[in-house]
Amino acid sequence: MAFQIKFHQIRAFVEVAREGSIRGASRALAVSQPALTKAIKRAGGGAFRQLFVRRSQGVALDRQWRKFLSTCEPDP
Repeated sequence: MAFQIKFHQIRAFVEVAREGSIRGASRALAVSQPALTKAIKRAGGGAFRQLFVRRSQGVALDRQWRKFLSTCEPDP
C-alpha cells in the first residue's frame, strides 16, 4: 500500500530525530508541540506511528526508521 508524506511531515520527523524530543523540535521549527505531534501521527496515514520510542528524557528513533532518516538528510 502506497502512502503520501508531505514535506512538513518529513521535516517534523527529521527535527524530532535530531533533537531527541518533541519539545526541542517544536522550538527549532517554531511550531506548537501539539501541531508537531499531529504532523507526525498523520504522516502516511499512520505509517509513522511507531517512529519513536519514548524514553525518560525525550524520544529515540525506532531502529527500523534510522535508515529512512539517513535518506531524508542531505549529503555533507
